[in-house]
Amino acid sequence: MPQEEYSWLPRAEILMFDEIVSLVSMFTINGVGEIHITGGEPLLRPQLPKLIDMLASNDKIRDLALTTNGVLLSKFARDLRTAGLRRVTVGLSTLRSERFTSLTKRNTHSEVLSGIEAAHRAGFEKVKINTVVLRGFNDDELGDWIEFERQVNAEVRFIEYMDVGGATGWAIDSVVSRG
Repeated sequence: MPQEEYSWLPRAEILMFDEIVSLVSMFTINGVGEIHITGGEPLLRPQLPKLIDMLASNDKIRDLALTTNGVLLSKFARDLRTAGLRRVTVGLSTLRSERFTSLTKRNTHSEVLSGIEAAHRAGFEKVKINTVVLRGFNDDELGDWIEFERQVNAEVRFIEYMDVGGATGWAIDSVVSRG
């Protein structure tokens, strides 16, 4: 979240690992087989590989996945894979570092690319990349994304730009659609 004024939940309101595992157990008993760890940014959670290990011990989970911005992925990819994480999705909306910095207000583009490489080295067979397409910003990169997908053995998914409560300055003119 690039907004510096973002309101974080007090730590006392964040579920503890045993509470998460208990909830997931209830879900899987009732037929849920896919668990996706998302955020905020889940890699900021201390000892995340421990949570993954705890969840991976549930044999009713068919798919245990994580969605990340990728900045810290190179640091944690191997431990997450060893702990039992089966799939990783990285949010990356541009292949150009200057655009990335403009969009995220962070100069961490190379770290995200390193995270994608680290995920493959850690044994994740196919990494997914979510790319939000913005008219007039990165819509000229679609061909580049197809080539990148081939080079890094990733599945690039083009995501529609959506309003998230005004946090991103959403405007209808930025949405890429059929029209």
